[in-house]
Amino acid sequence: MENNAIIKYEGGLIQRVGNAISVTNKLLASAEPQLIPYRKKDKWGFCTPDKKIVIDCVYDEVERFYEGLAAVRLNKRFGFIDKSGRQIMQCIYDDVQNFSGGLSHILLDYKYGFANKTGEIVIPCIYDSVENLSNGCALMKNFNENEGERTSEFINIKNGKIIAFEYWHAEQFSEGLAEVHLNEKWGYINVNGQIVIPYLHDYSRQFSEGLAAVRLDGRWGYIDKDGKQVIPFEFGIADIFLDGLAPVEHHGECIYIDKEGKSIIRWPYDDYQFSSYFYHASPFLEGLASVRLESHNESQIDPFEEYFRIENDYYYAQANLGFINKRGEVVIPFIYNSSDGFSEGLANVELNGKFGYIDKFGNEVIPFVLTIT
Repeated sequence: MENNAIIKYEGGLIQRVGNAISVTNKLLASAEPQLIPYRKKDKWGFCTPDKKIVIDCVYDEVERFYEGLAAVRLNKRFGFIDKSGRQIMQCIYDDVQNFSGGLSHILLDYKYGFANKTGEIVIPCIYDSVENLSNGCALMKNFNENEGERTSEFINIKNGKIIAFEYWHAEQFSEGLAEVHLNEKWGYINVNGQIVIPYLHDYSRQFSEGLAAVRLDGRWGYIDKDGKQVIPFEFGIADIFLDGLAPVEHHGECIYIDKEGKSIIRWPYDDYQFSSYFYHASPFLEGLASVRLESHNESQIDPFEEYFRIENDYYYAQANLGFINKRGEVVIPFIYNSSDGFSEGLANVELNGKFGYIDKFGNEVIPFVLTIT
């Protein structure tokens, strides 16, 4: 890049992680003024990169602008403002998510629904759980604690059509298909609610790059959109393909495989002869993958159970996350607590309870000061 080249950062998405805020930025070649969160004492507002305050610091919490609007919190309630500071949606909601496709899912009186950019509620707040818009459909869920049941339905946002209301569990659409769970087995439906891949699998993941990881008889493999096995069922755990590679557990090691099932990256044993492999290894994003490093000699642990066991605060409190490249080389050391991975050249990372941004060389780009006050 030439010395006089300019990279401008435009607002992305702020996600709540525990008691902190993480910011997902997008790099845009845009001349539109950039507004970034600015804290003055215990209140938040927005300023330009040169610290000129544009929106006064009057809010208890703010999120970055996304699709022209930013979520703000005032007196424990959430709403949205535009870049002039005008209140588009009053701070009356228990929680909100940033806009995607012109819609935000909102929480009111412990129930979820969707609102558009004018504040109009287009799907009423009557659901116990909701996922972001995907393939034009929203995934809504309800729970019946007395009967131990839950139901999932997909709603076509454009016409309000309910696609399905019969599944015990379902996941979002990805590449035109969604995982659905019925009678203790998983299958896939299309956006019309038609079964495309029968209920055959014990567990499944979303389609990505034309393949999906599924579990059958205790082992994981990959199928295509016709339900045909593409990579054999020989892994203890398997994740989605991104950038042409997927992390899998194989005989006590975490390796990255290509779409032919060939091992591309293999992590070696350490000097203490413990079985050493990546825990919670992520798919590659923009050529880098975040991985957790942990050594142990518990060789009898079921990888599938271990995968879920580590999804707790204890492991996320450890400073054992770093980044590798596609040659398996460690390019950013294992010093972070968590990360969402790289997007547009930056990764949001947690370090000692605070969140900031690093570039692909591990350099701090946005300081580690973003916490809820």
